[in-house]
Formats: sequence, structure tokens, C-alpha cells
Amino acid sequence: MGKHGLKLTFAAHAREKMLDPDDEQIIKDAKDGGAILVTWDRVMRLAAGGITPYEALDQAAAAGTGTTEAQAEVSRLHKLTPAELTVMAGAANKTYESFNRDIHVVEKAARQIRQLRVEKDYSWRAVARFYSGLWGAPWGGNQIAGMVLCKKAAKLLGEDFMQPPWNSLNVKDGKMETKQVKLRDNPFLLELTGSSMTYQGESPDKVITIAAVEGEYGDWAAYMETPESGKCVAEYGSKLPQTAAEELFPDWAKCLRWRP
Repeated sequence: MGKHGLKLTFAAHAREKMLDPDDEQIIKDAKDGGAILVTWDRVMRLAAGGITPYEALDQAAAAGTGTTEAQAEVSRLHKLTPAELTVMAGAANKTYESFNRDIHVVEKAARQIRQLRVEKDYSWRAVARFYSGLWGAPWGGNQIAGMVLCKKAAKLLGEDFMQPPWNSLNVKDGKMETKQVKLRDNPFLLELTGSSMTYQGESPDKVITIAAVEGEYGDWAAYMETPESGKCVAEYGSKLPQTAAEELFPDWAKCLRWRP
């Protein structure tokens, strides 16, 4: 039901924009303050030239500022998945648990949510406000509600709301190249993984996936598979140093700028 007691249909809301008014205000505040927008939401990043929290951590590490302890914390955070980073925000996590418990999505709604998010490029807040109006729910443009709606819809359809085509952390239009590399065949990787707690005890004959991915602004980076990333290397893998990435993907280095 709508706020005036009128039942709203899916089609009646089709004219809404991809960004929610709250998104627009956040983007304005960031620009007015000379700040870079940091968000997991690909729609927000495309609209505002923002970066992911992973990229923000990369930039902090590259800047080399702060105490040794602060830099170690940046390095540690970068190894966490988006879900793990989100859980660290206590209040946000409680809100997420509440929405996850109370929001229910059936297959018809799942397909409609997919249409809004994937085909019409609605931000998470815009998806939330859409269904807040459609269902008469109280959450308005709450971003976490939008994330839960997309998560449940994607799961019903056998997809993952944090991966393309629903969302993208590093991949632009799916442009990516992967290679299977045996650690023994690449001394740099063998040294890199041998000194990492993540790979401690692994055989040098282990074969891992390396992914080169294009960013949204003519840049690129490369990521290697870790036990935590599974096969979602482009989204959750550990970023390679530039020299190692360029050795593995020389053609990428010729035509794109490295993303620090």
C-alpha cells in the first residue's frame, strides 16, 4: 500500500531514477567536501567516480602514511571479504540481521528486483525505496534493506548479489583475463605466497588462479586466488604487486594505467 492507502503496482513505479535522493545527497556532500566516495555499490561508484573500500585500503597502503600499527591494520582489513568488513560495523550488522529476518522475497518479486538492479541500474537505496513504496514498508531508502532485497532475490535465482551482473567490485563490464599459474613456475609468486600466512604449508606445485581486471577509469590491477576468495578471484582475491602483475599480463601493462 502507498502512503495514501493506494496499492501501487510494479509498473507504476517504473519511472523512478536509478539513484535515490539519499544517494544524490551523499554524492553532493562528498563532492562539496572534496572527498572521494567509498562504497560497495557499483551504481553509486559509476555515478560519482567512487571507489570500493578495497581500493581505499590500497590507496592508504600505497600512501605509506600513519604508524606501523596503522599500516598493518590496513593490510589486515584488505584481506577481509566485503561481508566480513560489513560485520565489523556493529550497528549496521544488527540492522542487517533485522532486515534479513523480516524481509521475504518470492520468485516473482525476485525477477522484478533483478530487473531494477541489473537492467535499470538501480542503486541499493533506490531498490529499497521502490519496495518501501510498493509494499508500504517503513524502511524508505535504507541501503541495507536494498542489499537484503537484492541478496534474497539473487539467491532465489541462483546468483550472488555481490557479483556481476548484480554488482561489481573491480570488474568493468566483465572485462577480465585469468591465468592458471603453478607456484613453482613463478619464483616471485612462490616467494610471495611462501612468506604469507595465508599460504603457509602449501605445496609449491599448487596451481592458483590469477585475474587481471579492468577498472572503470582506464586502469587495471591483478589479483590472486586465496583460500578465502575461492574462485571469486576478481572480487575477493589478494592484490598482486605491480611488478608481478605486469610480468604475468604484459599486454595489459601496455594499454592501461596501473591502479595503485
